[in-house]
Amino acid sequence: MPGRDATKTEVQSDMSAVAGVILKVPTRNEAGDPDGNVETVVFATVRRCPGLAKALKRLTKCEIEDAKRTKLLEVAYKQLQDAKTVEEVESAAAATDTAAQASETATQAYLDAAYDFIIEGLKGTNAYTADECERIAALIEPDRYAEIKARAQLGSGVLDFTRAPKGA
Repeated sequence: MPGRDATKTEVQSDMSAVAGVILKVPTRNEAGDPDGNVETVVFATVRRCPGLAKALKRLTKCEIEDAKRTKLLEVAYKQLQDAKTVEEVESAAAATDTAAQASETATQAYLDAAYDFIIEGLKGTNAYTADECERIAALIEPDRYAEIKARAQLGSGVLDFTRAPKGA
């Protein structure tokens, strides 16, 4: 099983036995700050892990709902900005509050689904205990979820999270 103290050769030989996507994840110290080390882990692919396919469907639904709720919040905020009368402001403010709450709920549902997807992908390799899956999942930044999702669907590749994302 790949781990923090394994040598590069041991990790590569362990990883070659497990079908999946290789992730290079920066580790953190007890305070939660990056400690300069990298942990190499393997993540299941959708083809080899039926549970991951189910988690992917849930994640995709939550992703769409989050995008929809975010857009509705933008529309409500624009209506609030464009309001001219007290009644329009009151109505638009109420609509904006409602849209903001719905957006927050949808965003949290998306983050929960993404976290479950990450856990399922790590468990799907049969290389990690439940505690190790939770620890590794906590190391992965939410802005990297889309990359993992894409690679898990494609079924190959290495994702190096020690480098800045493309376009950043």
